[in-house]
Amino acid sequence: MKLFRNFISLSLAFLFVFNAMALDTSNWSWGEIISKAEQLIAPETVYSKLSVSSPIGPQSINAIEFNPKNEYMTLRAGLSNGEIYGTQTVASQANAFNKKNEGQVVAAINADFFDFGVGVPFGIFMDGGEILSTPPQYSVAFGLKKDGTPFCQSHGTIMNRTLIIDEYKTQLSAINGRHGNAEDSIILFNRLFDNSTRTTKDCTEVVLSLISGELKHGETLSFVVEEIIPDSGNTPIPEDKFVLSAKGAYKDVLNTLYEGKEIYVQIEFNEFWSDVSFAVAGSHLLLKDGEIYDTPNTERTARTVIGIKPDGNVVFYTIDGKMSNFSVGATQKHAAKIMQDLGCVDAVNLDGGGSTTFAMRYLGSNNVKMINRSASSARAVANSVILLNTAPLSTPKTLLLAQSPAKILLGSTHKFSIAGAIDENYLAYEFEENPLWAVNEEIGEISPDGTFIPYAPGTTIVSAHIAGLSANTYCTVLDRVDSISCSDHITVESEETIDIPVTLIHESTSVPFTNELLTWEVEGDIGEFIAPGKFKAAKFKNEGKIFVSFGDTVKEIAVTLDGPTPEDFETFKDMSGHVWAKDALYRLYDAGIVKGVSDTEFAPQNEIKRADFMLMLLRLMGVEIDTEAEDQFADVPEGSYYYYELATAKRLGITQGTSPTTFDPDRCITRQEMFTLTWRTLEIATENDLTVLDVFTDKDNIAEYAKPALSTLVSLDLVAGDNENRVNPTGNATRAESAVFLDRVNTYIKGEV
Repeated sequence: MKLFRNFISLSLAFLFVFNAMALDTSNWSWGEIISKAEQLIAPETVYSKLSVSSPIGPQSINAIEFNPKNEYMTLRAGLSNGEIYGTQTVASQANAFNKKNEGQVVAAINADFFDFGVGVPFGIFMDGGEILSTPPQYSVAFGLKKDGTPFCQSHGTIMNRTLIIDEYKTQLSAINGRHGNAEDSIILFNRLFDNSTRTTKDCTEVVLSLISGELKHGETLSFVVEEIIPDSGNTPIPEDKFVLSAKGAYKDVLNTLYEGKEIYVQIEFNEFWSDVSFAVAGSHLLLKDGEIYDTPNTERTARTVIGIKPDGNVVFYTIDGKMSNFSVGATQKHAAKIMQDLGCVDAVNLDGGGSTTFAMRYLGSNNVKMINRSASSARAVANSVILLNTAPLSTPKTLLLAQSPAKILLGSTHKFSIAGAIDENYLAYEFEENPLWAVNEEIGEISPDGTFIPYAPGTTIVSAHIAGLSANTYCTVLDRVDSISCSDHITVESEETIDIPVTLIHESTSVPFTNELLTWEVEGDIGEFIAPGKFKAAKFKNEGKIFVSFGDTVKEIAVTLDGPTPEDFETFKDMSGHVWAKDALYRLYDAGIVKGVSDTEFAPQNEIKRADFMLMLLRLMGVEIDTEAEDQFADVPEGSYYYYELATAKRLGITQGTSPTTFDPDRCITRQEMFTLTWRTLEIATENDLTVLDVFTDKDNIAEYAKPALSTLVSLDLVAGDNENRVNPTGNATRAESAVFLDRVNTYIKGEV
């Protein structure tokens, strides 16, 4: 067996179980704890999730309490990509540390404030008693001594870091720090800082070989000068070398050196710090000896805080911030009050705001992930505080199932999986073999890969067995739900596509589902479902309903489609009283067959002239106009807009005129004339069964010349009577009537092709 290398998602809901060790909130006074869930995640280490209704708004808190004197629990330094310089997310720092430490990382939080541009921490940072970086000056720090005793201190100088060159002695400005805006400074770098010093050209630098010594209390580091590089800066730092960098007056000191010269650096902490193993800087003390420290009442934001209880246990927590409906954050004084309520007597404020990160591995996994919500995504930071469980791996004791729904719908499937296994010290295992799965065969079947296919409603126990370990969970298969929850009314914009959010409820709890399992229906001309649960609104303003159902349970949702009306898009604005003619008119208009009397008016109620109807008929038939035609009716004026069209119609025999020499172009056309002209143009053969005209109550008004045409068009369903079975043959045709008639003819022609 070996440690987990692949993370299997384990829901917080799975973690939230009662355990004997719990974060003490019995004296809580900061508002009201709405919910509290806890889990023992390492020896004498408990994770807690608190949801608080505080005097300033909702707060979401993630916290860990651990005993630093437990032989297996300790804090370590997390670095950005393993170096002081630069930034990386807390989870990435922790996971990189995890790879080198056999899956020992339990959790991690962001640490010190840092130079946002380059990522160098502002304060002291120590690990295993070794100095990783020191600032030019000190403020406050949290730390652990070698025996696990924690401390929070506001302090002045905590050490001497003395550079010795013959008889000359001076204090180093920093170790693995930054010159910044200092006029005169001298800094010692090693490879832990970066691959170069990242200094500017006004620095003189000396490459040193280490003879002996470490960056620890009581050590004297002996060096031999290898190379002197004046006024260059950004000197590469070889893996096993140091670089001494001087700025301002200190450059004169380094200019006295030569290759082969021995120099020394003495590290001497004050008595309190002489046995410190781990230390990290913060911005302010929040608590000291149980009292809220005189901290500035700064802005309300996300916070990262670490503190100490009277029994020596360490508590660290994060508060998410600046999300009014979830967590509003806290000022430093609010953060101190929360530490008081958690039983701490000393506490330090670490970096906060968008840097606030609480990362943790779930039981059965060795992958560390961010679990708080201080920002839209994890921010890269300079350093982190990493909590380790150094217990040796032993025999696996508990098999863990990944979080799965307690209820599923008939017709769906669900793939169960194991989240892993843990030993008595909560260390994770993975198995080479796959588990054996079992369910009640009357309810369904489960495949070797854990996919459960339900057959019938009912409750079954899903069991996993592997390496002598077992884990069980209940699963209920439902063929019905009590209700479908959703807003009773929704408003959508014209042609907008939205997901319809619904929740299925059974016995007061929600049931997971996929949209494909539900039926989605629309009532009214408001749009359509382009995929299950995905609704696309129609174009025009309207109202209707959506129905969502599972089995016999139906949810009705009223829908308001907020958009333009069809009239807003119409070319002709005078068609409101002629809705019956709109579709026909626009089909002919788009085809170039009819035109308006202006850009915005069609004048549908106006009677149409004989010449105008002939123009439309010729366009419909696609007749090529003969501009050389000379045989013309005597009453058609030369230069008129219909001159060549009527000459062409006369030459082709489409019209015989009102006499051999006249057409009467400006007279309104009667309906029977319109039918006759069209019949002649179509050249439709007919047996002239005039009995079809008997249906019309005004058949006696039909002229003899028009009967063959009208009977043929009636037989072809191109002409019909009105509601009183009248064909009105002698009435003048309106522009709307002619458009509807020609649209029918156009449809007939297309059907003949």
